[in-house]
Amino acid sequence: MTTRLLASLFCALMIAQAAQEREKPAQTAVVPYKESAAHLVGNRPFLRVAADEAKDICFSSILMQVTVDTAGQVIAAKAIRQETGDAQLSPEVFTKAEAVVSSLHYSPFVRDGHPVIATVKECVFLLPQETMPTRHVPFPEVKRLESVKMTLQRWGCYGSCPAYSVEVHGDGAVVYDGKSSVAFTGQHRGSIPQANVLELLNIFRTADYFSLDDEYRTNVSDSPTYITSIQIDGRRKQVKDYVGLEIGMPQAVADLENEIDRLSGSARWVRGNQDTLAALKAEHWDFQSPEATATLSRVIESGNDDAVRDLVSAGVPLTGKDASASPLVAAADRGDLVMLNSLLDAGAASYTPILNMALVAAGASGNVECLRLLVKSGARIDSSDLTGHTLLMAAAASGAPAIVREVLRYQPDVNEAAYVQPSTVESDGESRRGDGLTALMTAVSQYTFDAEAEGVDRAAVVRLLLEAGAEPNARDAQGNTALILCVGTADFAERQSIVLLLIKGGADANARNNDGMTALGRTSNEDVKRVLRGHGAIDQNQ
Repeated sequence: MTTRLLASLFCALMIAQAAQEREKPAQTAVVPYKESAAHLVGNRPFLRVAADEAKDICFSSILMQVTVDTAGQVIAAKAIRQETGDAQLSPEVFTKAEAVVSSLHYSPFVRDGHPVIATVKECVFLLPQETMPTRHVPFPEVKRLESVKMTLQRWGCYGSCPAYSVEVHGDGAVVYDGKSSVAFTGQHRGSIPQANVLELLNIFRTADYFSLDDEYRTNVSDSPTYITSIQIDGRRKQVKDYVGLEIGMPQAVADLENEIDRLSGSARWVRGNQDTLAALKAEHWDFQSPEATATLSRVIESGNDDAVRDLVSAGVPLTGKDASASPLVAAADRGDLVMLNSLLDAGAASYTPILNMALVAAGASGNVECLRLLVKSGARIDSSDLTGHTLLMAAAASGAPAIVREVLRYQPDVNEAAYVQPSTVESDGESRRGDGLTALMTAVSQYTFDAEAEGVDRAAVVRLLLEAGAEPNARDAQGNTALILCVGTADFAERQSIVLLLIKGGADANARNNDGMTALGRTSNEDVKRVLRGHGAIDQNQ
């Protein structure tokens, strides 16, 4: 009887505890754009607006604040402001943008192994109404499937846009050629099922492809170009898309570009995924080459755990003397503790200079655990990268007080400047001097175009460095002080408070750089100007 009673009480206790766990509110996290973009299922949101709803909408977007539940469903969406462009928007456009974002879905956001409620920023791009073809050209009859060739070319922009091409042949053969900003460069071959070929062919047909214009071009520069084409029994048609959506290009063209990627399986080479290893083995790829090591680094940068694990298990060399092609540095730069552990377990720490550079990269990532792991693995706390930037400078640039506090525990020289040794010579014979930045200058020199990651507090980092003895009037190679650098580049949300911290820490409000520019002369922000003038700053023309 007593045993049954105890068992009943135990069961009741466990049920009550489970109920309490269910009732606990889920954790919340503020997620930066880079992370949220990787979680978005499907394409980035857009809204087509009529001429009477908005004017001059080219390159216009609306910034949204979005709340996502633990399952990845949007539970709240609110328009914050017009983010880009010169469009004149009616209130109805903002309401419609909120409706568009409310229908989005994300893969769940996870913190400490548990799904969390996430607050993310999302941009809704505004597009004009579609300009449909004025004449219909019949789609050719496919007499011989083996004559079919469907292609996609993505040319890179002046930034880091992926540049590659992919061909899909009627027999299922796929030819990929990677150019730049992709995981795999050069030519690679694979295959897809015939069902994929037929589905892609039908998408071309549904898009009324032969009726489309040959080119859709917006009058801008520095943007990527996408070219699709199809060849059927010797008859060929191609469509060039240069920011075409901004001038009313049919949505079917952009959808077709994405579908060629999906159905050809190009992601196995563009970024790397669970299909990469099989594709590489099928083409007898050399897993032991130096290029394999550099490729692994690029796959790590893309963040696909499956491809990284497979390449490591396949025996890709993890060490080398080139930091730019080092898997360990790439994983540290991402702040990816799981990848870093895997690489270290596989022997990636055998070359000490790369281990030290990985430590600096971990400082920039803001991940304290990555930093501690590398120190435990033998990385030197006084390490610097090839430009002379120290671990403390990298940590300061991250904006994360936790990692700055961790580095300061080792009592580094808080005023060390980034100058490399005079003996270091570039390929053109010129000695590299370095930029002369200190950790304090690095902390206030960061451009911020996105919501900050969790744990970032740039004002707190400045406060920590000043308390540790950072000299506010030190100068870089161009004669800039931290105050001069701050007003031009620091985050708008914190710039005013950082300016105050620097001035209270002893910064000279009238210091001039080598070009004679002061902080007051450099800033265009009226609030910052008011603060500077309130603390003795004098206009340069006075």
